[in-house]
Amino acid sequence: MIDYIKENISWIKDLFTLLFVGTGTVVAILTYRRAKATILQPIRTEVIKKQSELLSKLLQTLSDNDQSFEVGLDYVSIVQINVILTLRDFGFVFKEQKELFEKIKDNISGWIPCGKTNILKDVEIIGAFTETPEKKKESDYGIEKYNNLKKGEIDIDKIYLTKEHLEFVKLISDFKSDPFMPISIQKIIIELFSDINNNLAIVLKNDLEVFMLDFSKGYFENGNAPHFNPACIYNNFNHSRVHHRLTLEKLKNEIRKYLRIDEKW
Repeated sequence: MIDYIKENISWIKDLFTLLFVGTGTVVAILTYRRAKATILQPIRTEVIKKQSELLSKLLQTLSDNDQSFEVGLDYVSIVQINVILTLRDFGFVFKEQKELFEKIKDNISGWIPCGKTNILKDVEIIGAFTETPEKKKESDYGIEKYNNLKKGEIDIDKIYLTKEHLEFVKLISDFKSDPFMPISIQKIIIELFSDINNNLAIVLKNDLEVFMLDFSKGYFENGNAPHFNPACIYNNFNHSRVHHRLTLEKLKNEIRKYLRIDEKW
């Protein structure tokens, strides 16, 4: 055995050297990773704290809105306001119109385009070096829409939004844009916004156009404005639109998963 060791001492030495170096390298790597994790732990702890506060605030926002997106999105008021303003935009006049629109005006805070083209004829864009042509009155566009409606042609090009709707959308958008918001939850909020836009720019637009065609047909045939109830238009819209209950449940489940609420500690 001694003679064997003497004859092979060289490669045995190399083998032990290799094992020693390998063991030392593994220990060094593990030590580095542990040290790195220890150094970054305060940062990670602070991030987790920020995310927990942010997600808890989002859950509280949902609770304040009766665990529903529909409450904050103010769909009922949006439909009612758009029925009245669409009739106005197409040239129809109401009794006590001035007082009616003064009340509505206080609750309007913008609109979204939804026409078949990207051109809004009643919105003027002023260029810095453009000669201003003779300004066309907004009422002229109403007459144009009115005459097209007589021919059974209609294209509603904007949906009016309420202050409550825009404030709620901005609130949810601020959550989405927060740098501490996890990507998985951001994606769900983006999905929500897509559904909201679809409900307003496609579903509500279509329901309003159907209503306007039915309303104008009765008006042009009989010379009298048919009686209507905005609640009926809302019922049609509510039946056709994308509901947000499943998105809400998905969001709440993702928050619970991220915060590990259901895990045993």
